Amino acid sequence: MIHSDHAKNGAVLLMRVCFMVTIAFLLLTGVGFGDPSDTCPVPELSFPTGWGSCFYAHDNIIINHDWECTYANLYEIQIFEIQRDTIDNVDSLTDPIVQTYLDTCTYNLWLSMPVYMDVYNWSSIYWRLRAYCDSVGWSDWTEFQHYRVCVTTPHLAYPANGAQIEYTEDITLTWFKMPCGGSYRVQVDNNADFSSPEIDTTSSYCPVSIYCQYDIDPQLPNGKQYWRVSKIGYGDWSYSRYFKIISPPVTSCPVLFSYDGTQFIQENPLLTACEASNYTEVVTDYYQVTQKVQPRNGMITFQLKELEDEITYLEEFELISVDHEGETSVGCSVDGRIFTYRDAVTPLSAVDHNGVDRLGEISNSDNELFVSNEQGYLIVTFAGNPDQGYVALRAPVKLPCPFNDPGGFLPKTVADFDRMASSVIVELLDTDGHWVGLPDLPSRQNAVDEIVLGSLPSSADGKPTTVRISWPGGFVTDRINQFFPADEDPIINTWPVSEYRLEPARPTAKIWAGFDSGKTLILKKGDVLEVTFDCGEPQDPNMTRDYIVRAVGRYHPDYSVFTGLVPGSYELYDAYPNPFNPTTTIGYSLPVAGAVRLEVFNLLGQKVATLVDEYQHAGRHTVEWNTTATGGEPVASGVYLYRLTAGDFSRSKKLILMK
Repeated sequence: MIHSDHAKNGAVLLMRVCFMVTIAFLLLTGVGFGDPSDTCPVPELSFPTGWGSCFYAHDNIIINHDWECTYANLYEIQIFEIQRDTIDNVDSLTDPIVQTYLDTCTYNLWLSMPVYMDVYNWSSIYWRLRAYCDSVGWSDWTEFQHYRVCVTTPHLAYPANGAQIEYTEDITLTWFKMPCGGSYRVQVDNNADFSSPEIDTTSSYCPVSIYCQYDIDPQLPNGKQYWRVSKIGYGDWSYSRYFKIISPPVTSCPVLFSYDGTQFIQENPLLTACEASNYTEVVTDYYQVTQKVQPRNGMITFQLKELEDEITYLEEFELISVDHEGETSVGCSVDGRIFTYRDAVTPLSAVDHNGVDRLGEISNSDNELFVSNEQGYLIVTFAGNPDQGYVALRAPVKLPCPFNDPGGFLPKTVADFDRMASSVIVELLDTDGHWVGLPDLPSRQNAVDEIVLGSLPSSADGKPTTVRISWPGGFVTDRINQFFPADEDPIINTWPVSEYRLEPARPTAKIWAGFDSGKTLILKKGDVLEVTFDCGEPQDPNMTRDYIVRAVGRYHPDYSVFTGLVPGSYELYDAYPNPFNPTTTIGYSLPVAGAVRLEVFNLLGQKVATLVDEYQHAGRHTVEWNTTATGGEPVASGVYLYRLTAGDFSRSKKLILMK
């Protein structure tokens, strides 16, 4: 309920004046209130009480108490409405939404739901009562009783409205759990009016205290799919959202091919980490070759192909050979540190951002994949070990590069391409409880181990090691393991390109003097670079050889083809990471220059911080929030809203700070 302070104060004052006049009249006329005693007994409250009591918005809630109205005929009631249980001490409540006097044992209360219900779905109602006895006066207040009032429509959470999903395994629909238990009805339809739903079922799966979810098993056609949820027994449908099912991505570019003795076999795309900087930064990529490589004319040969409408700038390209014992395996971290190991250690636990146990999906290379089509993270815990260990992820999959777009789902703006940045973020929980960043993992098109070598602590006391793995848009993996280095000194050599052959797609010959010239090689769609290395065979026939390719460069979409890659509209993007601690990054796009304001608010609508308040040029912008208010003081854990205002555009999104 919403009352102005003046109206509420005036109403309370009027009621108190009327009450005093009534008391004076009763005393003068000798009318009593019942059986007097030394103290006025405290009423006994009967309904509604306890956490199990809950009601829905606009219900008529009847509050009553037991006492048979025998000892008193006058009562005072106080009712407080609290936003999603934010108080620590109910005795500190001072601003009731209702304070009135009753001459009955019941009170009818109508409640409407405030704005914050759209996020949390319920508010808490605390109420108490006291009685007035003749010649004794007021009794003590009763203890506070508590119940909840919630909206009648569920609040949808994931996937985000308009999300593009590669349909491989399941699609998980998630909504905020409503109080009071019960089941939900879920509908999915390719028609916005839900006239012929493909899915119309009952779901009651609520794995954690906040969310409920439903996994879609049947195959759905490509294109838009609308979905909505209602709580069974109350009948109100939520608003609808849609997601767009797209075909799995085609091969991205530039792509490495290895020679297996008869033909060139596709390995994986290189330099994908440059997408995280919107294609602007030159990156160094270490890629461990997965196919069995065979010499051709005594030389080890690879091809690098530019397959799509993209331009690659290649500055360096070399081969690293690693000779090692046959009983060991080779690992190479994303920053080029090489080691050998004997066994892979499986995690103790793995839980995703929805609180779902994922250990079975990431323990072994068994093609039982963990698949996420949304922004999220995994918390993975390993047993403590006295030796320093490394973390490996198998089969992170890259989102599509620019390519021909017969299905109509190619991104059309720079911001869309940037959202497809494929790096996977890895963080370690240190002994102080802080997440410490390790090197990001570049995603690949095909299964391969990606390894980080950070300061993973040794654990002589047996304490577990906890790692958080998060991603901005989508992620697939078959296993996540911890490796420990073997007691071995492998033979490591670096080989420069011995010969190269450039096959341009267009008749015009490319002029390039080779890697020794220091000139950058530019590859466009259809160009093929073939390189050979004179690295011979292992000197010790009992040794096994692995190869690692080192490439330096970057790529970007061919803007002469994708002429629409400019911010065509105002956009406010999802913050990342979210939930977060201690910092998060907020991005937005401006189609024209102008005054820009980016602010953070709490759920009471109070401004917490101003992140941007200035004139900015058109383009994509990012800003980091370090969880401090405008005055520099840290803010508490909880939910916040960030709002972008630019021109006639204004939009807000949600942030969750978890300390």
